[in-house]
Amino acid sequence: MPDEKIDIKKELLHFLLLKVKEKELAPEIVKQFLKEINKAADTPKKQEEQKSDDIAIIGISCRFPDADCPEEFWDNLVSGKVSIGTFPEQRREDYERVGQKTKGTLKGGYLESVDKFDPEYFNIPPAVALNMDPYHRIMLEIFVEAIEEAGYCRSQIKGSNMGVFVGNDHSHRLMNSYLSYLSNTDFTAIMGSWTGVLASRIAYLFNLTGPALVVDSGCSSSLLALDHAVKALKEGDCETALVGGINLLFYPTGINEETQSPDSVVRAFDQEANGTVWSEGAASILLKPLDKAIKDKDHIHGVIKGIATNNDGKTNGLTAPSAKAQYDVIIKAWERAKILPETISYIETHGTGTRLGDPIEVKGLTDAFRKYTNKQQFCGIGSVKTNIGHTVGVSGLASIIKVLLCMENKMLPASKNFKVPNPYINFINSPVYVVDHLMQWESNGHSRRAGVSGFSLAGTNCHVVLEEAPEPTKVSTNRPEVYVLSGRTIDLLKEDAYKQLNSIIRQPHVSIGDRCFTAATGREHYKYRAAIICDDLKGLKAGLKTLISLLQGDKVEEASQGIQLQVYLKC
Repeated sequence: MPDEKIDIKKELLHFLLLKVKEKELAPEIVKQFLKEINKAADTPKKQEEQKSDDIAIIGISCRFPDADCPEEFWDNLVSGKVSIGTFPEQRREDYERVGQKTKGTLKGGYLESVDKFDPEYFNIPPAVALNMDPYHRIMLEIFVEAIEEAGYCRSQIKGSNMGVFVGNDHSHRLMNSYLSYLSNTDFTAIMGSWTGVLASRIAYLFNLTGPALVVDSGCSSSLLALDHAVKALKEGDCETALVGGINLLFYPTGINEETQSPDSVVRAFDQEANGTVWSEGAASILLKPLDKAIKDKDHIHGVIKGIATNNDGKTNGLTAPSAKAQYDVIIKAWERAKILPETISYIETHGTGTRLGDPIEVKGLTDAFRKYTNKQQFCGIGSVKTNIGHTVGVSGLASIIKVLLCMENKMLPASKNFKVPNPYINFINSPVYVVDHLMQWESNGHSRRAGVSGFSLAGTNCHVVLEEAPEPTKVSTNRPEVYVLSGRTIDLLKEDAYKQLNSIIRQPHVSIGDRCFTAATGREHYKYRAAIICDDLKGLKAGLKTLISLLQGDKVEEASQGIQLQVYLKC
């Protein structure tokens, strides 16, 4: 007979009971032995089953004043550009064309256009697209851009268990509705402006089966949407999650003028702070559990370590902020992140530039840090609103994307318009200081960590703890790489070549292998195609320049040695 497998645990139990019976061991000691044995036996299983609660951000997209993509947004931040100005002339003419009378308009942060849309890409009839609110059109495009930036195409995410979570402040839309510009408000027009469809429209088009919802908590809406997305991922309600936010001002006359800075300048934490500036924007991020993102070899922009929300409760007034509530939400986020607060070296504040709101925010931060440390001025703070204005419901995502770009570039841009501190803020004895010039973001011996705060007149507060992405595994090959592009038209193929060339210039840290892999597997393949064979990024840049020249009809110069260019203009 073959040897029977011995049950060591059972034999040991029998041995111990025998010793008790023979009075060589006390029953209490045996009980302790058994307790430790069971604990040791369960430990490997628990370690094996334990997974990280961290959430990876694997895709980002945005449109902000003077920036149609994250790369342009970062360039503006680094250069210290302030993108607050007059309403675009073309949009003013469009407004007058539909029979509306124009008066003086507030300065703000405006998108150059909100009417461009490619309905064919989404298989939407042109007449239906015309009746769609620009909120819906732009949100669709922003979602797709985030998915593609993550290295995926439509065919890869169709039918997947992806959730969609949108933050949208309705206050501006109540005073400035797209429906008011339409002559025929039929069923398609009503559906085209229905807020609840902001999330479910892309779920319908791409057959996404995760949760799809829209939340409104005022200025903290997009961070509240992020909180819902993180919880849904951790509960298994979805495998990936799109989080988005959008704010548009079709014609900014008479909108919250009493809260607007008289000179249209956001001076966060400065003694001259006199109000905020309303702005437009749209943004989206794509989330996936960190363990899964690492396994799938996704490019990770940053990691969500913890997030928390709460409400002010009863304060001095319905819209009055609470330093205690802000303190509580920050502490809760830190506890969930399981990090030492001293390791946080930057916080992107809500920072609206109001004389009383800014000191309350700094007090909440100071009190939170003082629970853990007495160190002075070790954590920088800033506000992206000083660059682009207050994008309301999307402002939280604007802050998130700014911090992610800071982490990837290891730099902190200046918070603009800060000269003399607000007299109600004692920065000298504070753990925080205002980042008032472009500076290197040192790691202080830990992974770079940051906080992002979002508050609102509705009293709903949110705080997020972010950490820079783990170092990716580098794989080197000595073989040539093949980079493929395609477009539905020659013009779109040329436009894509321009975008890819610009991406290489702006993001030289992305390897040639990763770029070629994404181009081949994470993009749709259309009628007009091109392939570039090259050894490195220098060769790819040369090939893209040659392709652009060819598509423009110019004389094609001889390509650099080692580059082969094949263009398929027809099937």
